[in-house]
This record gives sequence, C-alpha cells and structure tokens, in this order.
Amino acid sequence: MFLQDLILIIKHMQKLITYDLREVRDYEDLYKEISSYQDAKRVLESVWMINSPLTCKEIADRLLSFIDCDDGLLVSECQNYAHYKLLKS
Repeated sequence: MFLQDLILIIKHMQKLITYDLREVRDYEDLYKEISSYQDAKRVLESVWMINSPLTCKEIADRLLSFIDCDDGLLVSECQNYAHYKLLKS
C-alpha cells in the first residue's frame, strides 16, 4: 500500500450514524440528508453507514438541523465492524 492510498483511506473513514427520534417521528428530511453522503446505506432501522472526509462533529452539526431538541444522535468513526441480519437493500 502506498502512502497516497493510506491518506485517501484515512480521509474517507466510514462513519456510523444512529438516532432516536422521540416525540415527533418525521424521518423524511433526515433520511434525505443522510442519503446525500457518499455510499450512504441504511443498515438497521435507525442506523446508517456513510463514507465522508468530514469529522464526526461536522456531520453531527449538519444533522442537528434535521432533528428536534428531544431527539438523540450519535455519529461515530468505524474502522472495523461485524454485522448480522442487516436490512435488505
């Protein structure tokens, strides 16, 4: 692996996005925003995987405008993961 390849991989780390929409459950605008990221894939009911050079904080800050103040949001960087019974594409 060349240094250029390693830098590209680091810049485009896979991110996990998960959320709890508690009172008002209006998902459409949030789904549209998450879907706009590179390789966005909804893997569980409230869990998405994306590729992005943005930091987790930058992504969370963007998504905050699509959820209510009583909702929960977590954006995390993933380097390795296992899966079982994901949603069908």
